[in-house]
Amino acid sequence: MTDSTLFTENATQPEVISAFYANDYAQVIRLCSEILNIDPANAFAQAYLAKVEEALDEGYGVPLDLRRRFHQANRLAQLQQYTEARAIYEQIIGTARSQGIPQWGQVEAALLRIDSYEAALPLVAQAEACLAQDAWEETITFYRQALAVAPDLKNVAAKLESILLLMDKVQHLWSLVETPVMLQRESVANFVEAIQEAHLLLVQWPASVRIRTLITKIEEATVALSARLHREIRECLELARQFEHPRVAAGLLRRARGLLAYTESLPTENNPFEDLTAQVYALETQLAVSREVERQISVLPSESLPYPMDTDLTLNGDGATILVGIDEAMQRIMRMCEQAQTLNRELDICRVALTCETIEAIVALPAGNVEAPSDNFLWWEPWQKARTIIAEISRTLSLWQTTRNSDVVRRVYTLLEQIHKLSDGLIYPLGIMLQEIYQRWAVIISRYTAAESPEFSVHSTESNQG
Repeated sequence: MTDSTLFTENATQPEVISAFYANDYAQVIRLCSEILNIDPANAFAQAYLAKVEEALDEGYGVPLDLRRRFHQANRLAQLQQYTEARAIYEQIIGTARSQGIPQWGQVEAALLRIDSYEAALPLVAQAEACLAQDAWEETITFYRQALAVAPDLKNVAAKLESILLLMDKVQHLWSLVETPVMLQRESVANFVEAIQEAHLLLVQWPASVRIRTLITKIEEATVALSARLHREIRECLELARQFEHPRVAAGLLRRARGLLAYTESLPTENNPFEDLTAQVYALETQLAVSREVERQISVLPSESLPYPMDTDLTLNGDGATILVGIDEAMQRIMRMCEQAQTLNRELDICRVALTCETIEAIVALPAGNVEAPSDNFLWWEPWQKARTIIAEISRTLSLWQTTRNSDVVRRVYTLLEQIHKLSDGLIYPLGIMLQEIYQRWAVIISRYTAAESPEFSVHSTESNQG
């Protein structure tokens, strides 16, 4: 380095530094270029040129009007108006160069992005055309090719992810539908979940023929499953009527009730299982009454007859005692028959209540006349309390329809809890039916009064149903 070179560098350095911090990058470039013409390896000039290049890449030192136009072009690019954005970017570069700014890295990068976007858009268009034709595999291929060209292309990654997820769901649903449904809780629950998920997919993709085909297949499988359940429940009832042994009949009825539980979640029309449900309840009532009659008769010899039945006695003395015992036994059996008739009559009230699907149906329930039995059955008084509560729920819901008052809804849930408590102490058929009313009405009421109702959870009754 000669003395003249050293003198030029020392004299120019303060000007370079002053121009740099004043954002006069054109002056910095001019001065550093003069130094490098004299001393090409000058570290000071090279360092400040690098600083200027970095600052220009970030937009520092660029005039305000150019920065505003740059942001305008960016907004156009975001709206996919690439031709207009490109024209503005190119104008910015030309103006910047005329003002002594040789390059602006952000603008040049934006131009490169537009090039990639314009190359990717035809691929996106092909992907969407394939999607409209339900060609999901080709759609995925074109979306992936578009992302390879322009990785940050707007919404394409999200669309690709949604198509991949759709394909996985549809394949999973097809596997569920094509697998025979076992009459077990988990298998039926999976099938019902598949029905719901398929209809949700149709809402999201209403034009998809593949999804409509899947739903048609699901509907066919639903009809087949309903027919199979109907047939097996009917067979259980027929066998329960044939078997004289109470335990065998009770087991068959439990099986029938379990199968009926599966039908509640199936989307069937006109409730084809309503008649079978009534038959199950009727047979359970008959079975419960017959068990009680057998128990009463089994204790008659020890309670009423002082002698074995084959003892040869006259109508005098001990014979008269036997006749009295038989008369008492007959009266007891007659009371059992009256109790069975009364119980069956009262169970009809439960059956009507269980047909309700809406609040309007609950409100419209008939009051029904109370015909007290001649005998004072132990279950009669708590059952009358339950009947009163059912009528009170109907009246209270009628009030809620008018007022929409949340306090009225709380009153309804309080009454439902009272039904739940009463069901634990009632005899078998009535207790079970009250549990069913409690569960079904709680679901109906919570569905219709969700906005006004307090937090409420239905108690599990699986042990009672078992």
